[in-house]
Amino acid sequence: MKQRIEKLKNKLESSELDGILVSNPYNITYLSGFTGLSPTEHEAWILILKNRAFLFTNSLYYHAAKKKIKDLEVYELTPINSLSNYLQKFMKKGSKLGVETSFLTVKIYHYLIGKNPHINFIPSDSLIEDLRLYKDSMEIQNIKKAVAVTDKAWNFLKNELKLGLTEKEISFKIEHFIRTERADDIAWRPIIVAISENSANPHHTPTHRKTKKGDLIMIDMGAKVNGYISDITRIFFTDTPSSIQSKVYTAVLEAQKNAIKTISLNISSANIDRETRKVMNKHGFKKESEQYSHNLGHGVGLEIHEKPSLGMFTTDIIENNMVFTVEPAIYLQNNFGIRIEDTVMMKNGKLEVLTKSPKKIMII
Repeated sequence: MKQRIEKLKNKLESSELDGILVSNPYNITYLSGFTGLSPTEHEAWILILKNRAFLFTNSLYYHAAKKKIKDLEVYELTPINSLSNYLQKFMKKGSKLGVETSFLTVKIYHYLIGKNPHINFIPSDSLIEDLRLYKDSMEIQNIKKAVAVTDKAWNFLKNELKLGLTEKEISFKIEHFIRTERADDIAWRPIIVAISENSANPHHTPTHRKTKKGDLIMIDMGAKVNGYISDITRIFFTDTPSSIQSKVYTAVLEAQKNAIKTISLNISSANIDRETRKVMNKHGFKKESEQYSHNLGHGVGLEIHEKPSLGMFTTDIIENNMVFTVEPAIYLQNNFGIRIEDTVMMKNGKLEVLTKSPKKIMII
């Protein structure tokens, strides 16, 4: 954590800031190692200055934070010692303080400005996210542990799926398995289980729809280990695929293989997306390749969607120590959708596919 804090202090210099007030709970975890904070409530704040670093939290977390956190000065938030009181104490008049406006309500932002007229608040939303883009060895180790759990879950499903199960039942089975495999939690809620017509909705919420012969089942799942997640999508068939199911599956699988083959150090994310869509066009799915409603991939780390972004209009460049997904898809509305997704990593100039679950057609 100390190295991350020092890197952030260096960015303060180049950004001409005297400090940054961190409100994004994922960024707080990144800088402190402290987990369990609500993603929506402001239960803790971090203040990074050029020569000091603080964590402020309420009584619910204060003693645990004090015990666990070594690289930040930990202070308790109370009615008397509020965040504004601490800012008045530690920030000099005229200081430029970066704030994460994406994780501040308008009410809190104006409250901070009103209570601290001596501080110049500067929107600085990407400062820490740019650091998180490059995973260190500890982060990679945790992601690999999360990946191992999801690969085990795939093996579990091979023997567990059967006709008559509902989407909700399958989702629950996956969650129960992941939580008993030494993972902290599933990566998001609910795990996506989508049968046939429901799989045409990329982020379908599981229902009581039961599996029957001739269906396909799209499962998008992930595990969380020490705050870091994995992400994988696979398709199961309940019978020999129909001609259209087989055609779409072949197109998506070939597109994904081509994307993985195309990815190289310093390649533009938009170029990867472009080459992937060419494959789907070749298979006769030009309309679908142009219309599917999500990017080809996204970064994976503390959050399920973070930098880099791989898409038609994205500008990110693939560099070493980036971890992200590759997930082309074809969705035929009111019929079915097929998405095949792996978590991958660029390391030492070479792309490594972290998720190992097979992608051959699987019939339950």
